[in-house]
Amino acid sequence: MGSFSHGRLVATALITASAVWMSSACAAPLHIAGISVVPHGPTVATEMRYGQDRGPTDGGRVQVFLRNDGAEAAELSAATEITVGGATADELVRLGTWTWHDLPSAWPDEPLVLPPGALTAWSFNAA
Repeated sequence: MGSFSHGRLVATALITASAVWMSSACAAPLHIAGISVVPHGPTVATEMRYGQDRGPTDGGRVQVFLRNDGAEAAELSAATEITVGGATADELVRLGTWTWHDLPSAWPDEPLVLPPGALTAWSFNAA
């Protein structure tokens, strides 16, 4: 069995959050207000049924909370260029680094308008 490293996942989440870059198309200053990390854990529940054998993982669900500290509303849409460590969220999923995400590129229908002082949470599942 593999070993679980909660510290490594938290460090990865912090590095990920600090590496978020948004295009200048989003003019409002968004700042990281917090990070939540829920590790997948060192054990697999015996009650769960999986399509294939599943062992322990170092992955987990990460939420990055962003606050609009600007005086104007921020509009975020699927077209807002956001990279994490130089890659887009969709690229990170294709590479297998993440299994899913809900960053703005996953919102094709409507933009998010974030008023001054408002929070939003972006989530991803680290593989």
